[in-house]
Amino acid sequence: GKASCQSWLSGTIVTGAEIEGSGATVLISCPNRFVRQWLEQHYLADMQLWWSEHRFQSQRITGVRLLTQEAGS
Repeated sequence: GKASCQSWLSGTIVTGAEIEGSGATVLISCPNRFVRQWLEQHYLADMQLWWSEHRFQSQRITGVRLLTQEAGS
């Protein structure tokens, strides 16, 4: 539900985007590896669908990459 989604996404930060080929990839930083893995398994497809409706520097967003804020990750 909405509360669960907000709870999992509350610690994430959109840190930027990169142009890759014919599209752009959004970079989202997660607070730790556990959250990143959980989001990849449960929400990545939904995030990619939502972001695909947006653009970055005139490029269609074609991907989402989840990163961790932990050092060395």
